[in-house]
Order: sequence, then C-alpha cells, then structure tokens
Amino acid sequence: MRTSLKLLCGLFLLPSLSAHADTAARYLHLRAVHHCTSLTLAQVCANPQGYNSKVLEITGTVTGEAGGASSPMLVLNLDAAEATPLLNSLTLQNITPSQMAGLNPINNPRVRVLLQAVYTADSNLPDWKTLSIALDSQVTSLQQIRAARSLQQNRARALRQERARQSARGGFVRPPLSGDAMAQMAYYSQYLDSRLQTIFAPYYSFIAHENPKLSPAQAGKITYYLLSFSEQYQVDPRLVVAMIIAESDFDPNSTSSTGAAGLGQLMPDTGKELGLSNPYSIEQNLQGSIYYLHTRLNMYSSPANNSTFEQIRLAMAAYNAGAGAVKKYGGVPPFHETRAYVRKVISIYKKLLQ
Repeated sequence: MRTSLKLLCGLFLLPSLSAHADTAARYLHLRAVHHCTSLTLAQVCANPQGYNSKVLEITGTVTGEAGGASSPMLVLNLDAAEATPLLNSLTLQNITPSQMAGLNPINNPRVRVLLQAVYTADSNLPDWKTLSIALDSQVTSLQQIRAARSLQQNRARALRQERARQSARGGFVRPPLSGDAMAQMAYYSQYLDSRLQTIFAPYYSFIAHENPKLSPAQAGKITYYLLSFSEQYQVDPRLVVAMIIAESDFDPNSTSSTGAAGLGQLMPDTGKELGLSNPYSIEQNLQGSIYYLHTRLNMYSSPANNSTFEQIRLAMAAYNAGAGAVKKYGGVPPFHETRAYVRKVISIYKKLLQ
C-alpha cells in the first residue's frame, strides 16, 4: 500500500461546528427565516416605532456578563462599523442557557447576534429581544462550507447539462480515453474548484496504481466523482479511498456472492433506497456509497467530518453489517467478516493519514 496521499492530510478536515451558543446552523436558519438584510442599528434607533418587531444582525465582542443564572445578560461591545454616536455597546437580555454555553466573557469572543426591535412609547430607543447568538467564527466557517458545496453542485449540474446537450447532438464528448493524470485533469478541471484541481493528480495516480486494469478514462472518472461527492457530503476522501479498496479494490464491475455491486458494494435494496438505476455506474455508485457512508458517520459523530477512530469503526461496521446490528451488540458486531472489514478499512485509512 503506497501512502502518497499523506500529503493531502488536513485538506478536507473542515472546522468543527461544535455547539457554542446557538449552533451556526440554527443561527443561519433563523437569519433566513427573519429575512435579515441590510437593516442597521442606526436606522432602527432613528425610527424605533417604524421598525418595531424588525430583526437585524449585529456583530461585536462579548466583554462581560451580568445577572444571575436564572436571568443572565451579556455585555456586547459593538463593532465600530455598527456603533452609533449614542450606542457603542449593548446589554443583551433574554439569554437562554443554551445561548450562554461556550460564551466565556473572559475570552472576549466575537459573536453575531439576531436582535428583534421592541418599540416602547416611553423611550427614545427600542428595547431588544435576543433571538439568537453564535460565535462569528463558527457561522463564517459554515457559510464557507455551504458556499463551497453550492459551487461544486453547480459545477456538477453544468457537467450533466453538457452531457445532455452533447447527447442531443448525437453523442456526449467523453473524457480522453488515453493520457496521464494531467490529460484527465485538463478535461475535468472546468468542473472542479481550485482546491480539488490541486489534488486531482495524486488521487488519480493512486487509484490507477491500485487497480492497473482501469482505463485512463475510468480512473479519471472515479477520481472526479470520488473527490466531488466527498466534498459535497463532507467526508474525508481518504476514508472513501480506504473503504473502496476494502469493498472492491476500485473495480467498478465488482459483484459479491450476496449481490453487492459496484465500487462501494451497495446491496440491491440499499441501491434502490438511494435511487440508483445502475449500481455499476461509476457516478451513481460513488454518489450513493459516499452519501450512505456520510449517513453512517452522522449516526455516531457530529459533524461527520470530525470523527474519532472509534466513531469511524462504528460507522464502517454499520456500513457493512447495518446500524441495527451495531445497536444490538453495542459496538462492532461479532461477525468475522464485519470485524475483518473494519480492521482493513481503519488500517488503510491510518496509512493514508501518515
């Protein structure tokens, strides 16, 4: 087993979105629900009655806390761009225990806050209801992940549309049937972002070496879809490589004695559940297999791309023997095939991480 993929260590280990205050996902969901746009603190303060019940987003640094455990409050120094001549800090009330989690004022965390303006007739300034508060770094990371995923999905959609256009004209212009990794990448690069372009060649070389029977076109297609779907579903592609080696050794036409098919050896019922019409299609099988692995990882760790080896062991056992068996036995089931499979995947994965 070569370990040339060790140079890729860390490229796909995205920031953990662990729970600090409200989760970043919940924060962005509420931000979308309330249609937060460019409304500013200055606008609301200038016309509190006109903006009653409107929701705006502010950013700032937590510098202190007040109140007791039953009614905590946070002191927030506003970013200079958001402060007004009369208001450069806010005391946030209505803070829930979950929102307080991870917000240690001693560390002066930078946060984003969704505030709802509450008009009161006896005041020149509105009161504020804190709807959500989250670490700015966590929200920014999730936005970057979603943007990258959206870009990859758009490029994959463009590839499908080009295939349809070429088919309507009498045939899809296929990837080059000969040539090295660079020739393959020259074709696929228009559908890959810059990060995936930089790692296409080493993955292609590794896969082609692992199964020399693959044609250049097959190796190129496997590399493209393995990287694309790994990014889309936020699974470390090195773990996908380890799984595919254990399942089929990169033989897209592999069929087991029980009927498991293709690169990821999906069982017929699983393939149907995943909507596969042809389990031997490189594109369909990799999408289905990587998505299925993503769901198994999510069962034992969150996020899926920040799993421990023990969590990966459970996920691979669930991939091989089913989540029900893992639950029944409280861990990797005592099946010789499953335990050997899990050991093999973990062993290969650890070599790829070196």
